[in-house]
Amino acid sequence: MLITTGLMEELAFPRSLARLFPGHEFITRPHMDSFTSAALPPDYAALREKRLLLNLEKFAKTLIGQVAGGRRDEPRADYVVALEDMELRNAEAPEAIIHALRDAVTHNLWGDGSTPKRQRDALRTRCSFHLMAPMTEAYFFADPAALARATGPGPDHPCRFDPSARDIEDFHVVDEPYLAAPVVAKAERERHDWRSEDRVRHPKRYVEYLTDAKLDGKARYAETTHGRDALAELDWPRVVRRDDRAPVFARFARSLLADLVDMLGASPSCPELDALDVEQCHPLTWPPPRENLLRNL
Repeated sequence: MLITTGLMEELAFPRSLARLFPGHEFITRPHMDSFTSAALPPDYAALREKRLLLNLEKFAKTLIGQVAGGRRDEPRADYVVALEDMELRNAEAPEAIIHALRDAVTHNLWGDGSTPKRQRDALRTRCSFHLMAPMTEAYFFADPAALARATGPGPDHPCRFDPSARDIEDFHVVDEPYLAAPVVAKAERERHDWRSEDRVRHPKRYVEYLTDAKLDGKARYAETTHGRDALAELDWPRVVRRDDRAPVFARFARSLLADLVDMLGASPSCPELDALDVEQCHPLTWPPPRENLLRNL
């Protein structure tokens, strides 16, 4: 069972991951509201006494419910994997996301002191949480075929991002026409208008720019069609493959794939994923800590 916070991810991730593990069925529930669109506090446990972050609380309750709740006649998934975009507002402190989720799950799990041991054990062994950094569109830039699908029938402007020179999870583009356009206020921007203040580090904005022929903020890119097709067929081994890049890159994506291999066994279609070194993963999300609350946290 996959829990996502975007419609593109809801539509595409089951197919995307099933290509790696064809012997397993990946299903998803309706996507939830994101809880990372604003910067998360360094100490949510303290904030929680004064103010709840409702999207985060719903997310935590859904994790718990999907693993161990529900009616007895409903089939239970063998594993639950929750996925969330880090977003730029949390890029400098991704640990705040992890700590906040742990605090929310802990309170909702142990709040009344009556949680059965089997439910706690189910979370520790069957439920994971992973981050896409800074957002799912970043990974399209590591796979030329995915980027072609995202910008189909083809980009209107040259792509200046070089994944061999910079970590896709630390997205930063130097492209003069893209950066030179005046910023358009959020209240005045249409849905796919890329002319935001934070565009230099924003992979989705760059995809939108690449599909905006007139540079007037009316991009062709649509997450539920172009993004869906790019993610569904994404070449994950290419995303995490070691080449001439620095040894540290795509670490959150590596964590997700390493966790899936640990759950499901080696990928028959991509046996190289079985060789992912834990030192190549992001320590926030893989390997699991000694006192884990979820499989990997």
